[in-house]
Amino acid sequence: MLACSVHAGSTVVATKGPAVNERDPKGSVIEREIVVPVVREELEVSKRVVPREHVRLTKTVDQREQIVDVPLFDEQIEVQRIPMERVVASPSAPRQEGDTWIYPVYEEVLTVEKRLVLREEVHVKRTRRAVHKPQSVTLRREEVEVIRTDPKDTTAASSK
Repeated sequence: MLACSVHAGSTVVATKGPAVNERDPKGSVIEREIVVPVVREELEVSKRVVPREHVRLTKTVDQREQIVDVPLFDEQIEVQRIPMERVVASPSAPRQEGDTWIYPVYEEVLTVEKRLVLREEVHVKRTRRAVHKPQSVTLRREEVEVIRTDPKDTTAASSK
């Protein structure tokens, strides 16, 4: 028969009852005490980096010449002076007629009486035209090549 008891420490004491074959040399029964230690296991979990593959990037820049034909705008200003020699009562502001701006030019003339005389008008006309001049330009394009390798393998797989 086996009886167990737990003491205040971390040790379990198991007592084995009397057995017929366990006697001392005088013939008396020996009671045996078996000490069984209480064991506690602890687990510590951690992580570590394990390389699975290596990646190598290769970037190349490709250049090529290409002809582009885009319209370039050229503006020219035409100035025309038109004599008016007309007496007016008051000055007027510059005005626009179509794509022509008209700027009046006044002069005060001293006579027996003072009159405002419109000497001339300056007509300024703007013309715009599109001119195509093909020009050569350099265009660049970048490509990246990705090479993945297994650290244990000596061959490499490539992808673009």
